[in-house]
Amino acid sequence: MRYRRWYVIIFILLSAVAALLYAVFVEREWIEVTHHRLNLPKWQGRGARLAVLSDLHVHPDDEDYLRRIVERTMQQKPDAVLLLGDYVNWDQSDTLSLEKMEEQLRPLTAVPCFAVLGNHDYCYGIRDLRAMFRRLKIPLMEGKKQEITVGGAPITIAGMRCAYTYRYPGSVSQPDTGKPFILLTHSPAGVKYAPRGTSITLAGHSHGGQIRLPFYGAIVMPDREVNRKKSAGYHEEQGKPFYVSRGLGTSQLPLRFNCRPEILILELAGYPALAEQGS
Repeated sequence: MRYRRWYVIIFILLSAVAALLYAVFVEREWIEVTHHRLNLPKWQGRGARLAVLSDLHVHPDDEDYLRRIVERTMQQKPDAVLLLGDYVNWDQSDTLSLEKMEEQLRPLTAVPCFAVLGNHDYCYGIRDLRAMFRRLKIPLMEGKKQEITVGGAPITIAGMRCAYTYRYPGSVSQPDTGKPFILLTHSPAGVKYAPRGTSITLAGHSHGGQIRLPFYGAIVMPDREVNRKKSAGYHEEQGKPFYVSRGLGTSQLPLRFNCRPEILILELAGYPALAEQGS
C-alpha cells in the first residue's frame, strides 16, 4: 500500500513537470490561426480578411518568433492588419530592440495597417514607440478613425486610447451611418465605451489567461473589470459584439497552457457572400 502511494505521488510529480515543460517550450510559441466571420448584411463588398495581432510582448530572444508571426500572418493574404497593443514589455532590458522589431514588422505594411497602444507600451517609453510606428507608416488610431476600402467597399477603422486604465478613454470616434465600424482597443474593459452602431470591438490584453484549466477557463485575469469567462473569443455585452484575442506573447510567466497564441483572421461577409451561402 505504501509503495502504491509513492507511485501515485511520482506519477503526479512527473505529470506536473511534463505539463510545465510543454507550457514553456511547446505551447508558448505554437501559433494558432483562428477564423471568425463577421456578417455585415448592409455591406456590399466581397469577402475580405482582416488579420488581428495582439500582445506581442517581444522579449530579447523572440526575434525569430516575431518573424514567424509576421510570415504566418501574411500567408493568410489579409486585406489589412490590425494591431492591438503591448508590443513591448515594461522596460527596454526585457524587450527586443525597436530597430529589430521594426525590421521584422515591416512586411506587414505591404497592406494597410492600423494600431493602438497597450499599457506596457506607455510604461516602456511611448515617444520611441510612436517614432517606430511613424517610420513604419502605421497610424496610431487612438481617438481617430479612417475609412478604407476592402473587398471593393468601404469600412471604417477606429481606435480607443489605453493608458493602463479605461476610466479616461479620451475621445471615441462615432460610426458613420450605413458603414461597418470596427473599433480597436487594448483591453476588453474598453468595450463599455464602444459607441452604438459599432460592428465589432477588437481587444486583447488578457492573453486568454495564458493558463486555462479544462472546464474552468482562465485562472488569472489582468483586469478586474473583465469577466473571467470573457477572457478570449467572441462575446456580446449590452448588445455590443466584441472579440478578445488570446494574443501572441506572454507576460510575467513565460508559458501558456491550454491557451495557444492566436492570430485572428476576421472574415468580413457582406450581402453577396451571405446570398451565396443561402443559395
